[in-house]
Amino acid sequence: MHPLRPRTTPSAAQVGSFLRQLAVLVRAGVPLPVGLELAAAGSSNQEFSCRLRVARQQMIEGAGLSG
Repeated sequence: MHPLRPRTTPSAAQVGSFLRQLAVLVRAGVPLPVGLELAAAGSSNQEFSCRLRVARQQMIEGAGLSG
């Protein structure tokens, strides 16, 4: 995320698509960190993808997902 660019909120459709992709991956037995990375890579919103990758890294480092 560029520091001078305002934050953009992902659309409901983008969030829904991400959640469906993540649910399919987790149900298939893909570990959550891998599923987060794969689902983030599938997002067309670069900022949303970046924020998901940050959340994934924080989760790996032991932080909670709730923020």
